[in-house]
Amino acid sequence: MNRTVLGIVAALAALSAGCVEQPQPQLQPRSQPTARPATQAARPAWRIPRGVVADAIESLGGLTAWRKVGQVSYDAVIALHDEDGQSYINRHQQVLDMQRWTLTTKARRPQGAWYASITPDGKCTFNAPDNVLDSANRARLGRSLPIVKHRLAGPLNLCATRERPGAEKKMRVNGIDVIRVNVEGDRRHAVAYYFDATSSRLRFVTTGDDKPGGRGTITIYSYGDHPDGMQFPQSILVLRFGKHVLVGQEKVLEVDLKNVKFHRRLRSAASGPGAAAAANNSRHR
Repeated sequence: MNRTVLGIVAALAALSAGCVEQPQPQLQPRSQPTARPATQAARPAWRIPRGVVADAIESLGGLTAWRKVGQVSYDAVIALHDEDGQSYINRHQQVLDMQRWTLTTKARRPQGAWYASITPDGKCTFNAPDNVLDSANRARLGRSLPIVKHRLAGPLNLCATRERPGAEKKMRVNGIDVIRVNVEGDRRHAVAYYFDATSSRLRFVTTGDDKPGGRGTITIYSYGDHPDGMQFPQSILVLRFGKHVLVGQEKVLEVDLKNVKFHRRLRSAASGPGAAAAANNSRHR
């Protein structure tokens, strides 16, 4: 294996916990990854954010609004890049379940459709014949899809997963004044979050050494506006660290989103006192 192949594998390994193949994957074939009702028992134990993390979530619509979201569905174009300039591009229909903290995806190749499911811990299972999705494609997707799931959740990871916000530090990155928040607890998917010092919006997420010239990556966010003040990434770009700066030039992963829709969390009558009966096909707000 040459140096460039080892380089791309190392970068993606720093980003993701990887993929586990199982004989009977959990995701069953269907026409598209449909948003499903999420009960209160299935959702993460949300913690109340503080400081800049709370401000960041407020800039995305607020914690109260996000706790009412069951799923976010969207179309995504995902491009994985290697150091030789080769790009592997897939078009997906995806559903990010904000209560179960899972991601389901459907995509199609000339040989047919395939499906995948990502667990809260970043484990990936596929439902696809070998002639549709070979081992090389499964490996690439198994590294990239958990990254997509984590990055799209953004600062919500810090109040609904084993990641916890640590020390804050004012810095300047890529010409932007930011507040760096160190990650404590689970650091498999991120070591630091960088929030805009003015707007509090999440600007960057880093993995690995978290320093110029180090082994690791930085994710850059671009957001889209949605009804009722809701915000969601419209693109994420993952780059290797530069030699002298955090934001380098070498691409690892790109994700572009369209047709983003928010679906209201549906609760069964047994999910808690005062739980209202939910109607089918309800949408957030």
